[in-house]
Amino acid sequence: MDNTQNSLGLATKIKTSRSAEAGLKGVDLNRNVEALIENPLASHTPESLLRDVTEFARDKNLTEHLPLLKKGAQIAKDPRFFETVRGITDYEKQALRDEDNHRFRQPLPLYLTIITCCVGAAVQGWDQTGSNGANLNWPQDFHLDPDNRTNDFWIFGLVNAAPYISSALMGFSANLAMYQIGAIAWRLQLGSAFIPAVPLLIGIYFCPESPRWYIKKHKYLDAFNSLRRLRNTELQAARDLYYIHAQVRLEELMLGDGDFVVSGEKENWTKSGRYWARFKQLFLIARVRRATLAAFVVMIAQQMCGINIMAFYSSTLFIDANADEKTALLVSWGFGLINFV
Repeated sequence: MDNTQNSLGLATKIKTSRSAEAGLKGVDLNRNVEALIENPLASHTPESLLRDVTEFARDKNLTEHLPLLKKGAQIAKDPRFFETVRGITDYEKQALRDEDNHRFRQPLPLYLTIITCCVGAAVQGWDQTGSNGANLNWPQDFHLDPDNRTNDFWIFGLVNAAPYISSALMGFSANLAMYQIGAIAWRLQLGSAFIPAVPLLIGIYFCPESPRWYIKKHKYLDAFNSLRRLRNTELQAARDLYYIHAQVRLEELMLGDGDFVVSGEKENWTKSGRYWARFKQLFLIARVRRATLAAFVVMIAQQMCGINIMAFYSSTLFIDANADEKTALLVSWGFGLINFV
């Protein structure tokens, strides 16, 4: 039988039961465009919010940070009136103002994380396009004749597909820079993707782990420590910790992320039905079904429009069209520049 839970660290009066889907049967997911998670704290009264934060800190062994969490939760509930929250220092107020007025005033670990993600994307693109220029020479060095021998044709294709089986502008630039080096040019063109891979390998060890991932694994202290590195003040970290927690719990209720079981004073989630419940919603919820269909069409169109042929074989195609090697590489570089723009 359904029962109303008032201390879940999220919006009050949300019905829950042993089945998360049954607990939210009153929510019309087809019309719920904002997914009911824009701000799960908005409907709290000040008293219920502070009560829930206290219970949250006790349950997650964060009682030493309770004063910060209380202030952070009040700010998360209504960010517009953060200056009215008691106990906030001038430094913290300025940091909160900077979130709107100076959005690039962020701590170094956050910039490092963003740059590392960008380098990861560069490695993938470089790895894909580095083979483009190398295709002009490496088959001859290995005595392959893809035009006349079927087996060689498949080997040629397999080598080009290797980045996908295992990963554009920078790759095309590297092709141009190395094409006159000589017999080893194709080796350098293929291996040039190693250049961004080195800072990527080093950078990932200095990036903080995802706080949201920690929260979903119930490692709240680790999540808080990650947020302390990603925010300018501990108050902002405490605010985001409680806000993410509230969002994750509400998502679990809405999306059927397992079954919610109340045993005594303990609240636990089982893992039954977690994956398939979400998979079914790709097709059963109208707004999600439309998004799924749109994504499916875009991905199919991307694969069938021939973009990967240009990415891997543009230099070879232009050579076959009687262009010289430099012209073929320049045109391919122009193709990469257009993609970049």
